[in-house]
Amino acid sequence: MARLLACSTLLAASAAALAATHVDTFETGNPTGWRFIQGADVIQPVGGNPGAWLNQPVYDTFAPILDHTNLATPFSGDYRAMGVTKITIDAQTISTQFPAAGLPFTLLLADTKGTADPADDDYVYYVDYSGIPVPGEGWVHFEFDVPSQADALPPGWSGGHFGDMESFRPGVGWTDVIQSVDRVEFWWIHPAWFAIFQQWNVGADNIAIVTAPPCPGDIDGDGVVGQSDLGVLLAAFGTCDGDPAYNAAADLDGDGCVGQTDLGALLSHFGTNCR
Repeated sequence: MARLLACSTLLAASAAALAATHVDTFETGNPTGWRFIQGADVIQPVGGNPGAWLNQPVYDTFAPILDHTNLATPFSGDYRAMGVTKITIDAQTISTQFPAAGLPFTLLLADTKGTADPADDDYVYYVDYSGIPVPGEGWVHFEFDVPSQADALPPGWSGGHFGDMESFRPGVGWTDVIQSVDRVEFWWIHPAWFAIFQQWNVGADNIAIVTAPPCPGDIDGDGVVGQSDLGVLLAAFGTCDGDPAYNAAADLDGDGCVGQTDLGALLSHFGTNCR
């Protein structure tokens, strides 16, 4: 985790093209519904990193928590199937009522079971002990590696549930949460800690999720990249969105057309057992 102040050619190109990054910059609004939980946030048009940014100027809390209200976004879903590799954010603390240096910064992923009741929520989270942004430091960039293909709780990660942030509930583990992430949260503290209530002025910008599907080319979902997948892709080869024969599942790079890059990606993984 990082905290920073703000043909063979065809096959290689196709593999790179399949990695994708979605970034919420707040330049055109807030479609994901990012919010500091107290509410009354303001999208400031200037002063971000760069441009627009999300600001909570008067936050009375023990520690700011940023989450999102829209659960149908690129930040929600089966992280293993999506091939999520990283989540990043630019954060800043403009002011605090009392000193807050030394508190860690946390990425938390929540499985809410699709309900508003937190009682059934399960969590995995990673704590960055390098510390939250402090007043005067400006924008700080945080990068969290998300090992979505891991079968067990990865080193450095913790699990919890509503009422006990330090242990999974019985029968729940890393895989259960990572395959059903409803909400992403950023905490200006360790989720199991508490601190004195005070006034905060905080901000966020450039919240991003990076995906690289672990097994591109498994079009039919049988767990193997093979002849049937190649057949589906070739049947749609040369078509684009809107054409009768276009097949979105074969459009591996998501550019709206099934072409050489998609074929290269499939061939580069041909014979791969995805499970």
